[in-house]
Amino acid sequence: MIANPILFTTGFILFCLFTSTIASLQHIDAQKETEWSDYVSKKHGLSIQYPSNFTLVEGKASKYDPDQNLLINSSNFFSFRVEPLENPQSMTLEEYSKSDMDNVITNDDRPDMYRILIDGPIPIKVDGENAQKYTISDINHATDKSEIVQNVIYTIHDGSLYRLLFTAETEVADAVEGMENQMLNSIKWID
Repeated sequence: MIANPILFTTGFILFCLFTSTIASLQHIDAQKETEWSDYVSKKHGLSIQYPSNFTLVEGKASKYDPDQNLLINSSNFFSFRVEPLENPQSMTLEEYSKSDMDNVITNDDRPDMYRILIDGPIPIKVDGENAQKYTISDINHATDKSEIVQNVIYTIHDGSLYRLLFTAETEVADAVEGMENQMLNSIKWID
């Protein structure tokens, strides 16, 4: 018989929470020990550093595949994407980012999820160029809990607009913030 069942139950619950947290963050700790690689994208005119054990795709993986924008991702919890944007109305960075973000938030017609704006616009710099940063969250309708967090950064370089997307599962979003900042700060525009 257990001497103190309340103490045992509390200890068991704490052990389960601790074990769950360790398991979910195990892959992030591995990132801290990972080497970083450099990549130069002639297509987008930039260079970036990323964890060497991440997958990088740009262009066509085979002759049968569609042309892809630059995508860097881990196996399951974090990704980074560069998207060149069309700007036929010649909007300013601020006008375009606000208009596009309003569209991203209001035109999300997934039946199981909805989006909310968490923060932004926040003025930042990407390799010395002005940028606007927004943070959005994808919320599960059934649970009313966040599942995905995206930092969406709009920037302009040599007259071209770009959207940089950092996407993470909510449970690891805070833990990968340092990795995201390192990648963002490593971006250099090349001419």
